[in-house]
Amino acid sequence: MKQSDLIFFVLGGLILLCAGCYFLNPPKLIPRSLLFGNPEKVQPQISPDGKVLAYLAPSGGALNLWVRVLGEETSRVVTRETKRGLSSYFWASDSKHLFFLQDQNGNENTRLYLVGLESGMKRDLTPFEDVRVQVLAGDKKFPDVLLLTMNREDPKFYDVYELHWRTGELKLVAKNDGTISDWIVDADLKVRGALISNQDAGNAVMIRPSENAEWAKVAEWGFDDSFGCGVVGFSGDGKSIYLIDSRNSQTGKLVRLDIATGNKEVIAEDSEYDVVQAMIHPDTRAIQMVAWIKEKMEWRILDESLRTDIERIQLRHGKQFSIASRDDADQNWILRVESDQVPVAYFLYHRKTGTSEFLFEHQPALRKYKLAAMKPIAFKSRDGLTLHGYLTLPVDNSLSSPSPMSLEDKLRRGSRDIKELDSRPRLHGDKPSLRGNDGQLFPLVLKVHGGPWNRDVWGYDSRVQWLANRGYACLQVNFRGSTTYGKSFLSAGDKEWGGKMQNDLTDAVSWAVKEGIADPKRIAIFGGSYGGYAALAGAAFTPDLYQAAISVVGPSNLVTFIKSTPPYWSTELANIYRRVGDPEKDVEFLKSRSPFFHADQIRIPILIAQGANDPRVKQAESDQIVAALQARGIPHEYLLFPDEGHGFARPENQLKFYATAEAFLAKHLGGRLEK
Repeated sequence: MKQSDLIFFVLGGLILLCAGCYFLNPPKLIPRSLLFGNPEKVQPQISPDGKVLAYLAPSGGALNLWVRVLGEETSRVVTRETKRGLSSYFWASDSKHLFFLQDQNGNENTRLYLVGLESGMKRDLTPFEDVRVQVLAGDKKFPDVLLLTMNREDPKFYDVYELHWRTGELKLVAKNDGTISDWIVDADLKVRGALISNQDAGNAVMIRPSENAEWAKVAEWGFDDSFGCGVVGFSGDGKSIYLIDSRNSQTGKLVRLDIATGNKEVIAEDSEYDVVQAMIHPDTRAIQMVAWIKEKMEWRILDESLRTDIERIQLRHGKQFSIASRDDADQNWILRVESDQVPVAYFLYHRKTGTSEFLFEHQPALRKYKLAAMKPIAFKSRDGLTLHGYLTLPVDNSLSSPSPMSLEDKLRRGSRDIKELDSRPRLHGDKPSLRGNDGQLFPLVLKVHGGPWNRDVWGYDSRVQWLANRGYACLQVNFRGSTTYGKSFLSAGDKEWGGKMQNDLTDAVSWAVKEGIADPKRIAIFGGSYGGYAALAGAAFTPDLYQAAISVVGPSNLVTFIKSTPPYWSTELANIYRRVGDPEKDVEFLKSRSPFFHADQIRIPILIAQGANDPRVKQAESDQIVAALQARGIPHEYLLFPDEGHGFARPENQLKFYATAEAFLAKHLGGRLEK
């Protein structure tokens, strides 16, 4: 027997042992409040002067901004939000103020606010109704200026405004002609580039030598490359532009394009995966590192001045990390360290000494409980595509133990526990069957990612841990149309909503049943956004495969969904029409792929959850499928949150939804339930 087959055989035995032991000796239930309530602390950022740490933590029931002077023990809260917690913030250049973005009740009409650390005074810098504000750029060379994009003049398009934040002065500096989907800013904080959306769903990059000069086209790509190409930004001298480019290639590679000559230089590429991230030096704008998401995130160092730092970080914390924040001197970094079985951890890394200082974990109380391992998997679809994903099995109480020791303690002892987790063997779908003879199989929940132009990734996931802890195997699959696997894989999902994309999900369930993991009589499908659509589609198009479905903000009628997209998606509509369908020309096709028009085939109970203020998937999408279920007497539950949008931000709503979902799954699949 080959070594790889032996590993898989042993893993198969462990799965069967785990399935049998789990129900006899289950681990402690993790409270939903730990999984879905506010984190204890999260999203730290270091001030530009390197002296103060900011982070989000609860205060008054909502996430607020806190600060702590480095070297001191005491932290203090600087914002007083009570209704809707903060999720996006950044430092002002003076290290004495913080900016944050916030909308009202999930409507995505964000405003930009400024708060002083000493005074606690909050200023609304963009007091405009029904306007969406986004931060485009800032630079320490221009400490009092930010560039914003707003759809203030026309709700369909974003113009660029220059904000002098100390005085509140706001000036329009770049007007959108209705074709621009993105703006590109150079090192002098000037708008010198634009990404144009074409009628054929392609794109063109336009560059001008100065703000008052004429635009000139420097790059163009068609529909097939629309998700494989993109703009990273200008070089430091403004003479080149960095692109992700999949033209004449199956994957998106990082290239440098000389604006004057049109010459291209490939900086980094992979034959199977797209470049997903480029870390750029904040001063020189040189590319320092490049990342791909394969089974896990993989970084490649391009700037040799970083090599010693990165190798030290990897030796101490493992390879699954990112640099979340840097001070102006680039001497202090905030590290985010990821794993599947421990809370997300943050460290302050000092480049001068090569040492790292533990800051906090996002939810340290999780250390008291047993978290499940997320295993990468791969299998073949019915038409021969290789599909990748992750399988998470319930923890067996007799084979695993909690991790009461904090990461701070582990670091003091020189532990490399996170790095060691990276070395666990993988499961492969083309190995011998895992079916056992004792009949102990897991109930399974197929968790479908949103987008659909997105993907599932390895790491801590509260929903996955919740399912595993309640006794369910959790299966995630990056079906065709998912990103990072190259343009052919993504384009294989074109006009396949409810078709081959759904077949991939069905094939994933079949794989889990064939391998002896899933009980075919206890399978549910669960997802949000596109995943919510897939849950409804699974109930309508494969009614005998699942015993229950959970759809969160999922489209049910593709015709009405596409016709009601928010106005600021106007430059994306050509792409949506090509990849999903045209609501005027493809009406019958879209109806054939819409669960609403096949509600008569649904026979399983469904839980539907919706935010009343969702601008992307309107409440009508859930209302109409609920009405169809009611008319046919199909068992269902409907949760409508009046103060939420596309997903649930308020902890009390999260907890209500997951309590309902937990009871729903326990009723129909037989898992455990927190009383």
